[in-house]
Amino acid sequence: MKRKTLPSNNELKGLKVTVLHLTTVHPISDVRIYQRECRSIATQQNYYLLLAGPGEHPSHPECHLISLPNPFHNRMLRFLQSQFVAIHVWLKYRPGLLHIHDPELLLFGLFVSCVFKQKVIWDAHEDYVAQILEGAKSWIPPSCKLFIARLLKSLLEQVDRQFTAVIGATEYICSLYSNPNTVLVGNETRISDFENAKPDLNGKQVLFIGALNEQSLFLEVVKAVAELEGVHLAVAGHRTNRDLWEPAKEILGGRLIELGYLSPEGLVEAISKSALGMVTYKPREFHVTSSPTKFFEFAAAGLPIIAVPIEMNISLISNAKNGLLTDGFTSMDLAKAISSALSDRSQLRKWSSNGRIWSHSNGNWSLSESRLLSVYSVLLN
Repeated sequence: MKRKTLPSNNELKGLKVTVLHLTTVHPISDVRIYQRECRSIATQQNYYLLLAGPGEHPSHPECHLISLPNPFHNRMLRFLQSQFVAIHVWLKYRPGLLHIHDPELLLFGLFVSCVFKQKVIWDAHEDYVAQILEGAKSWIPPSCKLFIARLLKSLLEQVDRQFTAVIGATEYICSLYSNPNTVLVGNETRISDFENAKPDLNGKQVLFIGALNEQSLFLEVVKAVAELEGVHLAVAGHRTNRDLWEPAKEILGGRLIELGYLSPEGLVEAISKSALGMVTYKPREFHVTSSPTKFFEFAAAGLPIIAVPIEMNISLISNAKNGLLTDGFTSMDLAKAISSALSDRSQLRKWSSNGRIWSHSNGNWSLSESRLLSVYSVLLN
């Protein structure tokens, strides 16, 4: 299938409303941005949807894609790069609605909203202020984190007042804003994307998805698997911390399988080779109220879950009954839970079935999709 070609500015003028989703940091194929939100908006006949972002394009795109340069690793250069790139794209296409996804774009969004009186949506994926205060952003010197957190909080207060709408990934994030058009659009998954997943419930492969860093307890998971004879660890995602990958290879050797960044089809294939999925985070405030995408994906695919006992995981596992909570956050706690789960295959099959059933009523993207399309309808129609 050929990739859709971008129409000219003259062609765009004849369309009713042009919507631009813009990210200069997330990959253009990001699960929340493209797979969930943009694919839903693209089904609406009243809008012409553009998605601008860096990285490799998804296969068979359902909206028009604009390639942006990969972000700089240096945070100051990344911030400056984001402003120039955003201004260039916005001036070229002049959308009727701008939907931004990165904190780096907040100043640009305020400029568009206040100076040009354009409609702007802020998509708050996380509680960024809490992340800074709790040291999750390791690139910020400890002596500066309070100042930067206050600066960001002040900026977000302006966004709350000036932007047309705010979209929050969790109820807690939504509670941080008073904008009258604040809407919950969660991280549920498209059930249909995982219908063909068939977890290997007789196997001994554990699947880890996400950032390879201390916040995700990556090395603790590695050490836990190392304690269990014959168990393999498959890792999917970008190497956000190369310093952790080499020790992981030394610990697990051939039992560590690198999958890289996966397409939706690749994720289904990885799940179909696994018996368990890991949902692990450090017990930080911003993780307590998080809503991890991988939990919804594992549940929809029928992959039993091993999860650490943060508040959100406790609630999700209690309702879905599709996995096991660990006693704590150490490698020994994780190893104990994995060993226990793999020793009872009938329980794995029950968890697998429970996850799929729960997904249809509680983890289905259609719940958030209706709220997303509703706010678009209110703002643009």
